[in-house]
Amino acid sequence: MGASGSVPGLVRYQPVIIEYKPGANGAIVANATIASPADGYTIALSTVGGQVLTPAINQYLKRKQEPDVMRQLIPVSHLVDVTLAIVANPNAGFSTLPELVSYAKAHPGKLNFATTSVGASDHLGLEMYNKAVGIDTVHVPQKGFAGALNATLSGETHYWLASLNQQIVNFHKAGRLRILAVTSLQRSPMVPEIPTAAEASNLPGFEVSSWQALFVRAGTDKNVVATLSSEFQKAARDPKLIDRINSTGMITIGSSPEALATKVETEYRKWSDMLETTRITVN
Repeated sequence: MGASGSVPGLVRYQPVIIEYKPGANGAIVANATIASPADGYTIALSTVGGQVLTPAINQYLKRKQEPDVMRQLIPVSHLVDVTLAIVANPNAGFSTLPELVSYAKAHPGKLNFATTSVGASDHLGLEMYNKAVGIDTVHVPQKGFAGALNATLSGETHYWLASLNQQIVNFHKAGRLRILAVTSLQRSPMVPEIPTAAEASNLPGFEVSSWQALFVRAGTDKNVVATLSSEFQKAARDPKLIDRINSTGMITIGSSPEALATKVETEYRKWSDMLETTRITVN
């Protein structure tokens, strides 16, 4: 997704044009932003997948960074975190995360997990979890969120690392899915009774989350970047906006450019190290 509009328009609360450019794990948005003038008029809404995971995978596979988002885009503000949850088919043979781990250890290679695609945050997140707890399960990639959801609901796959939203919560309450744990550091207000993976598996500090953030083309004037970031940080402190966003399962952040730059670098190292350690298949 890409958003384009003038900086003065943003500050004066005038309309901002939204241009939807999905596909290629964020590369289409990145290329459109990189091709635009470095004046702050075009802002890219990027995700952990496009901004961190794809560069880490390209490095792991020794592929050319094209586009080179870590060099050609610069941070504006980390907008939201997206809570992820390990969910399971209720007939999978386990009802808690420790039971999943015990079952997988007793039946190596028998359990499988769905993902939205190869190399996505749900794929790498579950590979990281599996490595941390020492289990071997089979990756069965699906076509997007709907594909992974349907595979888990039907029992084609046993578990999945899903974006936590009201739909997932409703399936959990109806008994069609089991939410075993969230992979954030804190429990989710949407399902406060559900433990974190760190709690349930005795993995202090374990965290896997998705996120969305804003970037502009490298070379944009620092004052323009500061103005943009300031306005988005103000919006992120609005109580009504916070309630609206948090009700969807996302957590409002609204960071400075510097904080986002640190997050991108930290996450890039984290996922690069995970890929080198696990040597998983991502192509």
